[in-house]
Amino acid sequence: MVKVLVVGSVVVLTGGWRSALYPEDWEPPQEREGLNFLTSAMVQDFSFAGYHRGERMLPDVAGPVFNVLNYGADAGGAGDSTAAIQAAIEAAEAAGGGMVWLPEGRYLLSKPENRNYAVRITRSGVVLRGAGPDKTFLVNTTSNMRQSDVIKVGPVGGSNWATPRGGVALVAEDYPGPTMEIRLQSWLNFAVGDWVVVHNPFTDQVSSGGSFVQDVKMDRSVATSPNWIGQGANLRGPMMYRQITAVDEAAKTIRIDAPTRWWLLQRDGARVYYADALLEEVGIEHFSVGNLRHPSTAC
Repeated sequence: MVKVLVVGSVVVLTGGWRSALYPEDWEPPQEREGLNFLTSAMVQDFSFAGYHRGERMLPDVAGPVFNVLNYGADAGGAGDSTAAIQAAIEAAEAAGGGMVWLPEGRYLLSKPENRNYAVRITRSGVVLRGAGPDKTFLVNTTSNMRQSDVIKVGPVGGSNWATPRGGVALVAEDYPGPTMEIRLQSWLNFAVGDWVVVHNPFTDQVSSGGSFVQDVKMDRSVATSPNWIGQGANLRGPMMYRQITAVDEAAKTIRIDAPTRWWLLQRDGARVYYADALLEEVGIEHFSVGNLRHPSTAC
């Protein structure tokens, strides 16, 4: 006999458990009608997570190989290897991509005073690879790393999702629940394969028609809640980076590669637009990273 204990909306079995929101006949939310992120109980469909939405295996980038030892890195951990590892990365970038190889050893890194990272990858197609997490160790000796990175990945000029490039296309209807198809009021020469930002701006004023800040109860309508009124320029609202998989220019409709994770409302000015390009096919793998403890005793 199987004993069942009901706790809230979760069914617990002595032989295992399954959420009442995820029954045997569960359907992906983006394929269901009438859902609302604010009011509906649902289990999101995360099968789109992973490299190329989980549709491809991680590639084994075999080369060209840029061995950091050939650029002066010290695998024995006696000298600083920051400049040498950066030089190997830049050689791979100049070659159009490749594998920066960190053989077994202990490599010391440090953050120069005039920058917010120790080493940096700025172009697509570069893989930083060690011999294994128990064999290759990167030790950052700079203890003060506030707002800094040991390994930074991003274009030289940075990438800003919040700034549209070439205009915006407002949504033509509300999408309160998950969707993979979006109808637009205008067209921006969208094409299959393009990467776009799907954005629902943060509306931060109290009005009879409602606003983002009211919907999420951050307008002091609850005594203990923070006051987000007037913070729209800082908080901006949910942004989702998506790839277009199908277009219908006549109907002004695009299909995206993964479901939306928050509503898109005309009231808030929900939109789709191009933004700064991101790096692609960059890998950081098979090594361990450590950082020296800050010498201060203050908490």
